[in-house]
Amino acid sequence: MNELYYLGFNDRSIDLYVESIEEYDEQKLHTGAYKPNALSVKKSQGHFENHIVRLQDPFNFLVSEHVRQQLSQHELTGWQTYEIEINDLKNKYFGFQVTGRSGEIIRPKEKGFYTGINIDLKTWDGSDFFVPKDTMMVICTARTKTVLENMGIGNVNLTNIKEKQSYNA
Repeated sequence: MNELYYLGFNDRSIDLYVESIEEYDEQKLHTGAYKPNALSVKKSQGHFENHIVRLQDPFNFLVSEHVRQQLSQHELTGWQTYEIEINDLKNKYFGFQVTGRSGEIIRPKEKGFYTGINIDLKTWDGSDFFVPKDTMMVICTARTKTVLENMGIGNVNLTNIKEKQSYNA
């Protein structure tokens, strides 16, 4: 089995966050079901420009031109970007959308905390970035993990899905 990783974030109080000036559906924006011509955003918190900048909603984020170029150069799949409008940043950023998909996560029957995310790999489209059905999780391949780690992106946390802790309600 290909090693798969959950893409999460390490948050520091100095890290820049932006918020949208216009309303949008978080899930549709995250998964590419809605692709704005250009999303207008403004600084809302922090000041440190990482190569990945979070929006104030819990799912969406921006990537720098450098990240976008590296993902393209390494021919990683399952993602697309959209233009954003913002002033006063040293880097150029793009909104990031995950277009890769898989079926539902196979959850344990018991309620409570559990370790490990199980995905029926027959339902996965093989993309380097993907979102399991009925979730907003971003899962990526080992190849993606290597590319991101080689860029030295400090605010990204990549956890092997076998070690990811979750809660089943």
